Amino acid sequence: MNTSGYVTIVGTGATTITATKAGDDNYNSITDSYILTVERPFITTWDFVGAAGSYSVTIPTRSNWAYDCYIDWGDNSVEHYTRNSGLSTNPSHEYTIGNEKIIKIYGTFPAIYFGSAGSTDIKSIDQWGDVVWEDFYSAFSGCTNLQMKATDIPIITNNI
Repeated sequence: MNTSGYVTIVGTGATTITATKAGDDNYNSITDSYILTVERPFITTWDFVGAAGSYSVTIPTRSNWAYDCYIDWGDNSVEHYTRNSGLSTNPSHEYTIGNEKIIKIYGTFPAIYFGSAGSTDIKSIDQWGDVVWEDFYSAFSGCTNLQMKATDIPIITNNI
């Protein structure tokens, strides 16, 4: 913890953070503990080299699922993406420089859906992480440059 009270998390898993305020003549000291769990993200690598000036990415989702996740776009920006079932807005991001980006997704992200459109920009799945998958129908269909580099396996539900 730094002098401003910020805690830097360096790994995944659960940790307990305890805060204590010293007492004085009028007040007793107080201690409070919090358990913080950091999940392993779903990690993909995208490459925008040669994308003819188009340095944006849209992560296709399925409208029949609810989403509540954080997306680390790999350029020091993080977005909190939420969407209720039945809506169709997809998370997207614009980059100022086109090159390789590592995108990490934490939280509730039940499905990805490239469908027949696919993408040549997504290059690899590097880690499945702790994301629970509800639907893999045409998830990476048409992603002709996609490589599987993950050494873990996806967590899937009985819906698949």
